[in-house]
Amino acid sequence: STHICDHLIIYINRLLDLFDSDCLQMRNCLLNICVNIIRYCSSLSEYKELRGELFLLIIDQYFLDSNVHVRSHAIGLCINLVESKLIPTKFYCHLTQATIERMNDISCIVRKHAIQLATKLLKFNPYIDRVSFLSK
Repeated sequence: STHICDHLIIYINRLLDLFDSDCLQMRNCLLNICVNIIRYCSSLSEYKELRGELFLLIIDQYFLDSNVHVRSHAIGLCINLVESKLIPTKFYCHLTQATIERMNDISCIVRKHAIQLATKLLKFNPYIDRVSFLSK
């Protein structure tokens, strides 16, 4: 999925049927596909809505997945998106809230990744320049 062509994006709806799969590897694979599509669409303004929908899907569905490995994998992928500055500014609050909720997860690996994500959100905060400007 690292070399996505424009015509393949049309078939995303077919992939959406697989998101509820019982197979752990399938859900992790779909997470990777979503992130690669988000990366591909980041430079294409006509796919801005698709990128946002996929990002919300990752947060709203996979951060709350029943499997620990899927939850931690989703958070890890969001860490990479934050570091790459591919998170749309309007989603920072939603991602931050979801991250805070995962800090109370029953799994220590999910809590660890949530803390790492919170750290990256602070480090790569798009509002940081405005805050430092206001403090001067």
